[in-house]
Amino acid sequence: MKNHVLILFVLLCAMWVVVAVAVLRSGGAASNGVTHPRYQTMNHGGTDYEAHRKMLVPAWILGLLEIAVFVGLLPFGAKSP
Repeated sequence: MKNHVLILFVLLCAMWVVVAVAVLRSGGAASNGVTHPRYQTMNHGGTDYEAHRKMLVPAWILGLLEIAVFVGLLPFGAKSP
């Protein structure tokens, strides 16, 4: 039981680190928008890949860690009385 709690704690800490890195990481040139060539008062973000390129890997890591936490919580509910 203590091993499960320790593993879940480590997974939650890893999720915290991934979120902190994603928040503190610079979004790049297109993250705040690029001046539109025709309408100067409007900004556009470019293509989806350019705007979200740096967040792809942290998002995948966070998703995998969330799945691991949810699967790790299953034994707590399956414990027989």
